[in-house]
Amino acid sequence: MINRAKLRGEKLDKDCKFANTTTEADLCVCYGLIDNAVNLLPKCKKCKALVWNAEKMILARMKEA
Repeated sequence: MINRAKLRGEKLDKDCKFANTTTEADLCVCYGLIDNAVNLLPKCKKCKALVWNAEKMILARMKEA
């Protein structure tokens, strides 16, 4: 399994530890943190471990299986 830190490309910060996570296609990804009911934190929007940013990688891994 590929963990979030590896997908992200750096260590998880303190906010990452509170994010909701899921495992998709043997990748540990997260849904990020929100600063209100609508918006993700800016650092989450650009994170490679965010489930929506990792969507292409998830689909490619599912096709391989």
